Amino acid sequence: MPCRGTLIASCVLLGGCARVFGLSSVADDGSGAIDAGSDARTSPCWAFDPANYAPCDADFPVALAALDLSQDGAMSTAAVELYRDTGMVLLRFPSIHIAAGATFTIFDDRPVIVATDGDIQIDGTFVIAPTTTTNGECSANSVMGVSGTNTSPGGGGGSYGALGGLGGTSSGGGPQVAGSVNGKRSLVPLRVGCPGGRSGDAKASNAVIVINGSNGGRAGGALELSAQGTLTVGGLGAVLANGGGGAGGKTRIASNCGPNAHNCTSGGGGGGSGGALLVEATHVLLAGSVCAVGGGGGSGGLGGQGGNGTPTDGSPGALSLSCAGGSGGGATVAGGNGGDTGAARSGGDAGGGGFDSGGGGGGGIGRIRVIGHPDLVSSGTVTPIPMN
Repeated sequence: MPCRGTLIASCVLLGGCARVFGLSSVADDGSGAIDAGSDARTSPCWAFDPANYAPCDADFPVALAALDLSQDGAMSTAAVELYRDTGMVLLRFPSIHIAAGATFTIFDDRPVIVATDGDIQIDGTFVIAPTTTTNGECSANSVMGVSGTNTSPGGGGGSYGALGGLGGTSSGGGPQVAGSVNGKRSLVPLRVGCPGGRSGDAKASNAVIVINGSNGGRAGGALELSAQGTLTVGGLGAVLANGGGGAGGKTRIASNCGPNAHNCTSGGGGGGSGGALLVEATHVLLAGSVCAVGGGGGSGGLGGQGGNGTPTDGSPGALSLSCAGGSGGGATVAGGNGGDTGAARSGGDAGGGGFDSGGGGGGGIGRIRVIGHPDLVSSGTVTPIPMN
C-alpha cells in the first residue's frame, strides 16, 4: 500500500505501510502528544480492528438513528451505561453528517466513543465539552495554590500532553508548578485531560480565611470518532476537545486585611489542559481542524486601596478553526495563555507579586491520535503538532 498525505513527514514500515508523526513506534514514553499514521489491521466483522471497542462481540450496541445535523445541537450521554468495565461510553450510528455552520456538542464527564457503520462527514463543528471530573493521573498535575496572608498565588495550569503554566506569585507565596506530562499517546484506554489548579485561599492577619481560592478551568473531554467508512473533516470543519478557562481572583475589603488597603485578594485559577481526540476510519480525509488545546488562567485579584480593577476569567480554548489556546484573563495580573502549537505547547506562566495575587497558569495541550486503516490524507490543521 503506497504512503500518501501531507500530514506525515515520513513513511515508516511497521509491519505494513505506517506513517507515524514524530515517532518510530507507538511506545508510551510520555514525550509528544500526537500519533498519526496508517494501520492495516483487520477484523472479521468490521473493516478494521478499532481502538477501545470490540465490534464483533455480542455486547456491541445496536445502532441509533443516523445523525444528520443542519443546525446547532447537543447530546448529554451522562445516562448511558458504561461500555463493559472500561470507564468509557460507546455510541453507534449508521452515519453522521454535521453540516457547515452547525455545531454538535456532546456533554459527558467520561470518555465517549462514537462509532459508525458508514461515513462521518464533518463540515461544521463537533465538540466534546470540557469535563467537570478528573482522574487519578491528574492528582499531581493540577496543582493548587497555597494559602497566603492578604494575597495568594494562582493555581497551576493543568498538564496532559505538555506542561501547564506556572501559577503567578504573590506576597503570600508561589509560584505554583503545574505537575508533569502524563497519559498514554496511544489513547488506549481513552482518557480526559487534567483540570487547572485552584488558587490559594486568602487569609487575614488573624489567620482567618477571608476569601476561598478561585476554581481552575475544566479539563478537556475525551472523544473517539471511529468510522467503518470514510471520516472527513471538511475545509470549514473542526473537531474540538479543548480545556476550560480558570476563574478570576476575588477581592474583599476587611479590617484585618492588608497593612493599609484593608482588602484581601485571591489568585486566579489555572486553565484546564486540552483533552484527547482519537480519530480513525478506513479512509481519513482531514482538510479542516482537529484541536485539543489548553484553557487560559484567570487573572489575579488586585491589591491596593479598595481593590482597583476587576479580575477576569480566563477563556476556554477557541471554538474555531484557529486551534488557539484560551487567553489568560486580565492585564495587570494576567493569567497565562493556554497551550496550543509550536513553542506554546505548554501553558503560559502567569503574572503576580507584591500586594496583588497571582494569575492562574495556562493549561497545556492535550493528546491526539489519527489513524487511517489504511488511508490517511490531510492538508488541515492538527493541534497539538508532533514533537520534533
